[in-house]
Amino acid sequence: MSEENSQTTEVQGSRKTSRQEDESTASGAQSRRTSIMNMSRRGTITSNVRKSLVAHRDSFWKNTKGNAHSKSVQYENTFRTEPKPEERVSKKRIEDLLQEVLHGSLSDATYELMTAQTLSKNLANLIRKRLREMFPLARYKFVVLVHIGSNKNSSIMFASRGVWFVENGDTFAEASYKNASIYGVATVFATYYE
Repeated sequence: MSEENSQTTEVQGSRKTSRQEDESTASGAQSRRTSIMNMSRRGTITSNVRKSLVAHRDSFWKNTKGNAHSKSVQYENTFRTEPKPEERVSKKRIEDLLQEVLHGSLSDATYELMTAQTLSKNLANLIRKRLREMFPLARYKFVVLVHIGSNKNSSIMFASRGVWFVENGDTFAEASYKNASIYGVATVFATYYE
């Protein structure tokens, strides 16, 4: 019985203590910190949270937007429908470029079925890159086609048709190369882009 009485006394004592705390907060004792359930005084939990690093980056980029280097330039329309004479692409220069690239890449190559596809893609990308370097100011769209095949007892014909405006400077150029085991045909279509 004495153990039960002591436990009850402890429980009653703890209840008495919590009641005393409730009464002291209700009576207006503001010196003590309120519980976490009362969020009105705990502003640090909700309002003063430090912003994430992304927000700091965002503010960094906002500060540099006024920089002269980052302002976008808006060009006016020229309403030109044909290129200037110095902007026209030269068919002869394109053919020389095609012949140079094909001869340099295929002179010692042998035909292999698995590598022909990647070789034709790489040659087309190389030709397109060299065209952009050759005519940096030209307002042309370049379409580059490269065909690679085996040169053993085969014949092939390539044909293309297109609708374009020759007076605008639209043109095409082609070149071919073959050795004992491989052939390559490169075609470039250049159309003026208004």
